[in-house]
Amino acid sequence: MSNIQTGDVVRMKPKYYGPGYKDQWAGITGIVLEIVDTTTTAGAAILVQHPEESTPIPIFAFLSDVEKLVDPDPEYCDYCECTPCDCNWGN
Repeated sequence: MSNIQTGDVVRMKPKYYGPGYKDQWAGITGIVLEIVDTTTTAGAAILVQHPEESTPIPIFAFLSDVEKLVDPDPEYCDYCECTPCDCNWGN
């Protein structure tokens, strides 16, 4: 199950459509307006700013096609992989 919720900022994952086709949605970010849950798969209504559009537009995307953007935890330690840091490595 996805941890994406209404209000989260997400980025579209790149998809391969074949040789010579560029994925116009890869890397586009947006805000989740609504989670749409069906019996087979879950999706979301997302407000995005596409480079070819002058104003933000709502789109539908499957949750498997987006990734949640999260702010890094300021107390997470890359050295000892703990939160908060127990090793005081950086101090």
